[in-house]
Amino acid sequence: MSNNYKNIKWSALTVGHFLLLLLVVSCNKNNRKSTAQVFKGDAMGTQYNIKIVAEGINHNQMALAIDSILNAFNGAVSTYDTTSIISRFNKNTIDLAEFKKTANLLQLSQFNLFLKVCYRSFDVYAASGGAFDPGAGPIFSAWGFAEQDIYKVPTQQYLDSCLTFAKYSQLELINGIPNKKDMRLALNFNAIAKGYGVDIVADFLEDEGIENYMVEIGGEVRCKGKNPSHENWTIGINVPSSTSKPDDAQALLHVNNRSLATSGNYRQFFEEGGKKYAHTIDPRTGHPAKNELLSASIFANDCMTADAYATACMVLGKEKCLDLINKDSTLDAFLLYADKDGKVATEFTKIVAHLIAK
Repeated sequence: MSNNYKNIKWSALTVGHFLLLLLVVSCNKNNRKSTAQVFKGDAMGTQYNIKIVAEGINHNQMALAIDSILNAFNGAVSTYDTTSIISRFNKNTIDLAEFKKTANLLQLSQFNLFLKVCYRSFDVYAASGGAFDPGAGPIFSAWGFAEQDIYKVPTQQYLDSCLTFAKYSQLELINGIPNKKDMRLALNFNAIAKGYGVDIVADFLEDEGIENYMVEIGGEVRCKGKNPSHENWTIGINVPSSTSKPDDAQALLHVNNRSLATSGNYRQFFEEGGKKYAHTIDPRTGHPAKNELLSASIFANDCMTADAYATACMVLGKEKCLDLINKDSTLDAFLLYADKDGKVATEFTKIVAHLIAK
């Protein structure tokens, strides 16, 4: 990666975050009172749950700030929003270079958020050998695992057609701006966007001087400091069963000043012709991935990275996942898989052994 590319990446983050903060309401720090506050709502087709342990937080102003950030983020990378930048990019109704020239502050902020996700996706796409591929949107849609939830088994002929253009390598950067090599390319950032949404909210909280928080969007989490009991934040890893409840935990993991994202294939699936099809699609083949992994929980310094690698690992399987994670000292993994007897087993990197709650 060139130094110019690195500079483009981080300037996009800095400018986008700065402009975004100009648009939200600062939190009133008068009338300080020690308390733990909870904020919940909808974002990116799922729900968010945020806990803040701090003094003097004005709940209404903080709620407005969080919603403003996430609404702006939706307008950048949510395929659920038909007017978002990514939706318009997929429909070929936006010229990003021209959009940047005429954008107002909000639009420029969203543009830079879109760029940041694009850039990080290139990194994980390359590192995973294409196991993580936001360019495979048409393939996800073909199976019904996108936004429409109309599940079906596509024909091999259709998949073969998609595989000729539905790959992230069909996206190129011209002066730092994404362009399609093939106009049929449609991006889907569902496997990385929630993590980045967590990051921009967490970064906002830190800019507000908040040192103890837990930010969770759709199961992707970033934690800092201590919880209301003055202990490390503890995050449950769900029992890998389609009948398990959200609070049924296979394991509890301590998360301190890191991010954790989990991807699994045991909840979202459909059956056709007596055969089960899980939602973890291998973008390299166009078919659901077949391996022993039930869920992959990945630790990283930022949640966007954890989110993307969790998806890649579910495609790669246990051994290749561990090979990938062990190549990067900033990553750790906690894996649930089916052993040779069909029972749930665990495997994890060395550092995670100290993070498992007893």
